[in-house]
Amino acid sequence: MEEGGFSAVVVVEQHQENEEEEEEEKEEKFETTSTEAPGAVVIPRKEDEDPEVRGVPAASHVTPGSYKWAVRLRGLPWACSAKDVGHFLLGASLPEERVVFVHNVAGDGFARLVGDEEYEKALSKHGKSMTSATTNSTKATIEVFEASGEEADDWAKRCSKRPTGSYRGVVKLKGLPYSSTEDDIASTFFSGEIDASRVHVLLGGDGRATGQAYAEFRSTRRARNAIARYDKKELGGRWIDLIEATRGELYSAQHASATALRSLASNDGGLGVVPSSDVGILRVRGLLFEATREDVAEFFSGYAGVDESSVFMASRSADGRPSGEAFVCFASPADAQRARLEKNGEELGGRWLELYASTTAELGARCKAALRAAARSDAADAAIVRLRGLPFQATLADVERLVAAASDASRGAFRLRSPVELAVFLTSDDARRPTGEAFAVLDGDRPQAEKAVRGLTGATLGDRVVAAVPAAKAELYAALGEHALSSRCLALRGLSYSCASPHDLERKFFSLPGIDVEAVFLCRDRSKNTTGLAYALVADDDSTINALARNRADLDGRFIEVFPCSREEFDREKLGNDSGLKPPPQQQQHHHHHRPTRPAGYASAPNYMPPPRGVYPPAGGGAGGGAPTASLPPRPDFAPPRARRPDYYQQRR
Repeated sequence: MEEGGFSAVVVVEQHQENEEEEEEEKEEKFETTSTEAPGAVVIPRKEDEDPEVRGVPAASHVTPGSYKWAVRLRGLPWACSAKDVGHFLLGASLPEERVVFVHNVAGDGFARLVGDEEYEKALSKHGKSMTSATTNSTKATIEVFEASGEEADDWAKRCSKRPTGSYRGVVKLKGLPYSSTEDDIASTFFSGEIDASRVHVLLGGDGRATGQAYAEFRSTRRARNAIARYDKKELGGRWIDLIEATRGELYSAQHASATALRSLASNDGGLGVVPSSDVGILRVRGLLFEATREDVAEFFSGYAGVDESSVFMASRSADGRPSGEAFVCFASPADAQRARLEKNGEELGGRWLELYASTTAELGARCKAALRAAARSDAADAAIVRLRGLPFQATLADVERLVAAASDASRGAFRLRSPVELAVFLTSDDARRPTGEAFAVLDGDRPQAEKAVRGLTGATLGDRVVAAVPAAKAELYAALGEHALSSRCLALRGLSYSCASPHDLERKFFSLPGIDVEAVFLCRDRSKNTTGLAYALVADDDSTINALARNRADLDGRFIEVFPCSREEFDREKLGNDSGLKPPPQQQQHHHHHRPTRPAGYASAPNYMPPPRGVYPPAGGGAGGGAPTASLPPRPDFAPPRARRPDYYQQRR
């Protein structure tokens, strides 16, 4: 038995060696064969390139209308093959021409079938798990839907526009440093064996690198050799894992990345200004929190096309405060690369800066509000002062008095714009908490803002020292939040419970010029009492901005908070108030002190309140000799009072 087993291993190894020798002979024959005459121009060939590298899917070679029956599958693994689909649906292999892989994030595909028997058998596999025909491992639960041969032919035609996904000369890289680029992977990791155009770095929904990439080689043999040679190799201080993959898996991963990035261009207005693909972008890390766009633009002053309008400051998503990062757009990718090589590691404000190549997707994900702000015509207006270090409980009147006092001390060198009620903005984070920052809009231009900075720096409000920096309106708009320039919806908090009419709220709070309110409604509980919350819909973005200047303004002795909100939140709250049913955003699950369940016999009793534990409901008649209630059964989940023994106390004595 041992000899038989040993000889079998030898046969398998010899068979693999023979296959490798045949591949090498084909490569040598392909590389050495030359029919060019002496002195002729030699056209370079692609070394050992597999036919599948540029071949179209086999499913696209089928004549349209050849198959009448087809089913649509969803949930297919990205590395699934036609053999796996055939064994799953029919228990036998299917030719590749009968299986169409869409290669999307949902794992969609089509199977062309022959006859009613195959069709019914395939539909019976809905909701079952697929087992790989090669590894005999369970993969995923597959959904099977009815389809037609025409639908399968249409998708096969669409998928024929790119090379076949069954090609296996692809390597998946996991564990990459987030700062890795295509050039780093191609030249440094693979030692120049592939071109950077064959490396695909994946991005997540936030536009950042996921630490994964795919590399396409010109043959399956080269890909396997690369795995054997470079697996667990170090790049940027990290050990990189290499896994054999297919081009179909690459297509699916790219589609998943593109689907996640579609949220950057949201349905409520888009991103305003997005640089074109021929613009170079750098991500700057390590900035001081006090750094401004002007400081960053001055740092890159020697490069063409860089000014304040091409600098986008990134803020932290949790509280809206500066993150110490910025994105800078250059005239071309070459200028961005040159700036990265020349300025990386240089000092700005006592801190060493790190520069990384970035993409339009990452810029859109991190600076969505800033991009929308840059699209406004008045984004470059510089008569703005940004105040930092304010007490969290500061109100609009407090900041107005602070600016007025500084103006008087400087003998009127600057003043707030008119009307003053729309000149100060108190900002909030995504959780609708105060950030301790405010923006003051002044009359005049940048010189007045610089005078205001000198007059306000070092001033105190409460027990805190205020810092002032010059700013532009683009920074103000970006600080107001993601929905300030997209949804035209506002949320108000802190209203008096005596505020019973939306018209009173609109008349008292939004009566200033420049605020055009279209609709206001008050939130109410199940008892129709006001909750202190309200929502408003305004006419345009200018009205939204002016209304946000009313944040923490006084109304009937209360300080009202105003926040931008999404249209989805506005519609959800309005629907709940119109219907009278307003469930909480997230129902809490109580695991203790469960309220007793209502028995079936009490289903018709209005306003029923369960009796206390140990008390039976009336069995023979209602209170005061009313109608009998025999149809109401005793509560099975309540125990009757336990009878005491008559001699209980005598025994204790």
